[in-house]
This record gives sequence, C-alpha cells and structure tokens, in this order.
Amino acid sequence: MPEIKNQDIGHESRIQKWAPYLVLIVLGGSVVFYLIHFPNGLSDKQSVWGQFGDFVGGLVNPIIGFFTIWLLAVSLRQNHKALSQANEALRQARSELELTRVAIDLAANIQAVTEDALRKQIAIAEHAKDMSNAVAIADYFAGKWDRLESQRKSGLASDRVHSHLSYLREVNSKVLGMEKILDDERERLVKDYSN
Repeated sequence: MPEIKNQDIGHESRIQKWAPYLVLIVLGGSVVFYLIHFPNGLSDKQSVWGQFGDFVGGLVNPIIGFFTIWLLAVSLRQNHKALSQANEALRQARSELELTRVAIDLAANIQAVTEDALRKQIAIAEHAKDMSNAVAIADYFAGKWDRLESQRKSGLASDRVHSHLSYLREVNSKVLGMEKILDDERERLVKDYSN
C-alpha cells in the first residue's frame, strides 16, 4: 500500500497549524503599518475608520483568500492521496482474494486426487489380500502334494497317502487353473492401476 511520506505529512500539518497565526501576524502587521504611516492617532471621524477598514481589508483579504485556497488545495491533495491509498488497498485485497480462491481450488483438487489415490490403494490392497490368500492356498496344497509325493517315492506310502494323492491331483489341477487366474488378475491390476 503506498504511504504518504512522513516528511510531507509533517510539512503540511505544520503549515496548517501555523496558518491562523500567520493570518493574525499579517493582520497585526497591517495595523502597525497603518499606524506608522499615518501617525495622527485614533480619529473620531467615521470616514477615517472606513478608510482604515478598506486598507486592512484590501491588504488582509487577499492574503487570507490565498491561505484559504492553499489550505483547500492541501486538503484536496490529502483526500486524493487517501483515495489512492484506499484504491490500492482494494486492488491488493482483490488480488489476495483471487490468490486465496486459487489456493482453495488447488487444495480442493489436491484433496480430490488424494482421495482418488487412497480409493485405488484400498482397492489394490483388497485385491492383493485376495491374491495373497489364493497364493497361500496354492502353496499349502503344493506343500501337501510335495510331502505326499515324497512319501510315495520313498515307499512309505499307505493306502491313505494314495487316496490323498489322487485327491491332491484333482486339487492340483484346480490350483494350476487358479494360478492362471491369479496371473490374469495380476496383469489386469497392473494395467488398471498403472495409469
């Protein structure tokens, strides 16, 4: 915001403060001037007092008029400066409001993007949990298969192991199908969430 210079304020306020005193000095000086040039003393004639009034009025009125016009000009200048400052303050306030609006819009956009990213992360986490469960089941059956197969190869296989192996063959074919589904789902998730 533009500021009125302190020197200008001090100078103008000093002149405004002393202006009435200057007018009184000019008025007093004109009376002293009159008494010095016309030393006849105070007159009893009304016409002499009329001439004295014309003399003082003719000398003092232009000076007082000048000071009045000058003080009016100073006042108008100060009003103009005050209006300029108010206009600048309004312009800055508008600018700050616009910046605030832009910041709010940006914050809203960031919030929307963040919420969208969080939704995607939740969806990915749910898919990852489901896939982890499916992988754990597949690993469980693969481990069972490996143990039973090693028992069969070592000759320790009982009828129960053979029945489990036949059951696990069916499960293994389903697990292999599930691995295909898991691979397809992994590729789909990578494609969906890489954008």
